[in-house]
Amino acid sequence: MEKEVARILIESLLQRLSRDGSHFHLPEGRLSQNEVVALRSLADIPESSPQETIEPICTPKSAPALDLSALSRPNVPEDEIRLCLDFGTAMSKAWACGSFLENTYPLVLGRPADGIDVLAAPSSIFISKTGHLYFGAAAERQHESEIHLGRQRFDNIKRLLSEVEPRLDLDEVPLEAGIDPTDAGLTKGDLVVLYLGWLTDMALKALLTTMEDQAPEVLSKFPDLRSIRRRFAIPCFEHAVDDFPSSVRAKWAENVMLSAFTRAQIIADTFSSRWETLTADEAKSVLQSIRAIDLSSLDLFSNQHSVREPVAAGATRFRDHFADQGAARRLMLVVDAGAGTTDYALFQSFTPPDGDEPSFALISNAVRMSRIAGNRVDAVLRPLVLRSCGVHPESGSPWNDEEFSIIKADLSSQIRLLKQQLFVAGSVSISLRPGASGVLKLDELENDPTYQELGRNLLDQRDLVFRNALTEETLEELRLMIGRVGRAMPIYVLLTGGSASLPIVQGIASGNLDIGGARFEFRKITDIPRWIVELPRALSDLTTREFPQCAVAIGGSSPELPKEQRDLLAPVTTPPAGIRRLERYQVKGT
Repeated sequence: MEKEVARILIESLLQRLSRDGSHFHLPEGRLSQNEVVALRSLADIPESSPQETIEPICTPKSAPALDLSALSRPNVPEDEIRLCLDFGTAMSKAWACGSFLENTYPLVLGRPADGIDVLAAPSSIFISKTGHLYFGAAAERQHESEIHLGRQRFDNIKRLLSEVEPRLDLDEVPLEAGIDPTDAGLTKGDLVVLYLGWLTDMALKALLTTMEDQAPEVLSKFPDLRSIRRRFAIPCFEHAVDDFPSSVRAKWAENVMLSAFTRAQIIADTFSSRWETLTADEAKSVLQSIRAIDLSSLDLFSNQHSVREPVAAGATRFRDHFADQGAARRLMLVVDAGAGTTDYALFQSFTPPDGDEPSFALISNAVRMSRIAGNRVDAVLRPLVLRSCGVHPESGSPWNDEEFSIIKADLSSQIRLLKQQLFVAGSVSISLRPGASGVLKLDELENDPTYQELGRNLLDQRDLVFRNALTEETLEELRLMIGRVGRAMPIYVLLTGGSASLPIVQGIASGNLDIGGARFEFRKITDIPRWIVELPRALSDLTTREFPQCAVAIGGSSPELPKEQRDLLAPVTTPPAGIRRLERYQVKGT
């Protein structure tokens, strides 16, 4: 055994020791085989003969030794296959692609997690009163069973990136009271790493299943896919309105994600077979051990380790949506609306007349992040729900404090489902423990001034994004071109994300805009990518239903992504007849 690995194992052993006066003891009274081998290695004592080999012992109460196999796994070549992990505020997704986007591998996260065929997993952790950890849908179910205790689950984990003061060490930020009833010492940063470890493990297990079904030849070449190259999706923090300089938060958030996803692989390997029995104390012990390890040699990521969410979402549609449009330069606005943020990005596609595939470019001045998203709608909805149940949204009257605490906890667990039912059916019946009930109609929300203001703000953000893309020179050329054709210039809008179906988000993809006499019309892209139809029937149906929510993960795993650094400063226009102009920006295919 290598000395460094042995040292790490013994360090983990020492952290498990309990002090009793001047003596120390192991709570479970046992050493693992790996720990005995590590002690022998550090003491230069020869290993046991085969007859003396100690059988490995594993009990649910013992903190597992770290699985450091990730440090020595050979990487799967990125040109063969790559993974994108989309850590969402409400739901998380993952996807893999081969040498081209159509060579796609849906990852059914719900299957290894719960035995359910769903592509997305809730971004939730719950620590039960007995100290056991639950993740994803299991966290929601266990939380539901303990609602009567007024317990909270650690939800909306990703919000930490946009709400916590940048430059803080999340590993030192304590949890709110009541999240961890065991007082194991877990921090917010710990729970981020734990959740990403669980998400990574579910994604890798789902990947193995998908490859066995769809690409056994790839699996025969690379039997261990746990070393697959990966990217992670991230909001456009550098284009957000913030109390801190946006560049500061963007850099901090990316470093947090990079560190957390690196440690997450060790967590995924260590706890891969133990998620159902994992306790807060065991998790904290392993997390502390990982923090003591130098993981700089762990090479997991693609050359472009992160991708901005609307850029990833847009990459799913460039090739197929514009391929049959003829020789044209077209503009596409991608709006990725999740629970925590709504991200905008404007692209221009170039379809050459010779039949080659279209190329595309990001217009770098037209990227923006808004914090108006699904959670803000939830915040407007909560008091309306409470009032419909006869509950004062601030005091809880006529219920007492303890009962009001249970009502609020139950409402938090149901809010997203209630919202979905409200928009689909036009009204929703509400039942909140310990006994509040009522009916809320959609027009009560739609007539709410705060909700209406959210919708206007989203439209204002859209228009600002588009105005930022147009220089005076470009606007003048577009005005002349639009005047010649006699109709508004179309702007194709792709809506993605878990909040894409909200009416105020749908409104972004319609309507008109006039800028200095130049008229533009927003048109929603409603078709689905054609490669989805070519998937096996069950996967095709599943992907069709969940495509908007999974678009970021799908596009983020694509082998080709738009260049994000000053690709274009403004749309490229065709000069008026009789004028020749040398283009300032060269884009393939134009």
